[in-house]
Parts: sequence; C-alpha cells; structure tokens
Amino acid sequence: MKRRIAIGVILACAVVAAQSQPQLPNMPQTPEEKQFYAVVSRAIYQLMPQDKERFLLLLGERAHPVFPGDGTNSVEHVQCERLAAFEFLGYANQLGNIGAAMCKNGARVRELSVKSRARLAATLKRLPVNEEQARRVGWYYAQETLGDGSEFYYFPVIGISHGVLSIYTGALYDKKTGSASVVQMAPYPMCEREQYKDAPFCTDMRGALKRLLQALRTSS
Repeated sequence: MKRRIAIGVILACAVVAAQSQPQLPNMPQTPEEKQFYAVVSRAIYQLMPQDKERFLLLLGERAHPVFPGDGTNSVEHVQCERLAAFEFLGYANQLGNIGAAMCKNGARVRELSVKSRARLAATLKRLPVNEEQARRVGWYYAQETLGDGSEFYYFPVIGISHGVLSIYTGALYDKKTGSASVVQMAPYPMCEREQYKDAPFCTDMRGALKRLLQALRTSS
C-alpha cells in the first residue's frame, strides 16, 4: 500500500493549489507541475465532486505509466514529462488512487496500447473468468478513433500474484502533435462499497477515463 501523508496535511492541501508546501516529497514544485496538478484535480472533481466527507483528493506518489509487458506478469513503462498523482479519501478511509501523465513520446504510448490487446487476452486466459465476467468488471480492451482523429485506448493492466491487481488505463494519442496522455486508476476499495455504487469510476470506468483525458487535452 502506498505511503500516506499525514491526514492533517492532506486535508489542508487536498485541492493542491499553488500554496503547496515544497518540503513535502509529493508536492508539485515548479509552476508547470502546479499547473498540471490543478488541471488534473479539476478534471477529477468534475466527474466526482469534492465532498469533505465522501470524496477528497490527497497527494499521491508519482510514477510513469505502466503497460502490460511481453512476458508473463511483466510490465513496461513509458517515461513522461508531466506527472500527477492522487489518492482518494472518503469517510476517513483511503479509497484508491489515480495517476495522470502527459507524454511527448506518444508513438511509444500508442505502440504499447496497441500491443495491450493481445497481452491482455493472454493474461485473461490464465484467470478463471469468462468473457462476460471479465467485461462486467471492466477487464476488456477497446480502441476508438475520435472526431478529431485522435485515438483513445482502454484496457486494464492486470497483475497476478497472491491475488489479482488491476490498474484501469486510458490512453489518448494525438496524431497531430505526436504526443499522448495517460490516466491510470485503481478505485479500490471505493468500488466495493455501497456508498459509491453510483460513482462514475465504478459504473463506467471506460467513459470516466475518456472524459478525464479529453479534459486534460482541452486544458493543456
């Protein structure tokens, strides 16, 4: 489980504004980082409104996007220039996490997103689930060309160890600029709780990630 920041500090900076305290390791430092954090937090709160009891964003540990690897239970990373990461807090409990990235090497993001179709299929064959069951929990692959020609990809990154961990992934490749944006989310245990059964992250993960990516591109 990711290291948590002290609750008192979390509540003071949940919205992540320019007044962030630089001595904290997860705080955005540069003006560019602060701007990106503001854009990402605003996009998330448009989907899931801020509520001091039910839903708040906490600063999380930044990491570069991860994609299914070619080997069994392996992954590949893409180095990206702008990163933001948050944890979810609700009813004084940690409920999941989300990361966003803007990547100049969009071709690599696109390449790994395309390869994820076959790699996900291979992983699902190792699990005791049929296609209907997998789709019900969001374990499927989708690719869509949007009206402006950009390409949207959706898939989970699934890790199998003592249990099964899935990171839901949305990637948006911009053909005009050659760049890409990626959002990855693990909404657990949020989506296992009755209070969040109607939350967009729990009812339509693919649609939620698509909306977040489009909001990031519009605001960037």
